[in-house]
Amino acid sequence: MGEWGHPLSHLRLKEHVDENLCAQLGLKFPESGVGQQWTYYFVLKHSDQLHTYITHPLDTAHGQAVN
Repeated sequence: MGEWGHPLSHLRLKEHVDENLCAQLGLKFPESGVGQQWTYYFVLKHSDQLHTYITHPLDTAHGQAVN
């Protein structure tokens, strides 16, 4: 996501987790998805493995491809 110029927010992380768990658990997974604080605890727990970096805008990549 970051390489496409879309940083992963807590909302997007929740959407990805909900999609994956719904696919794995089916009807056992609640419609509301994971709890509101789940992403914050996930980021806190895995903060040593998660890193931020500056993405390159798509315009730059497209411009370089043309040149």
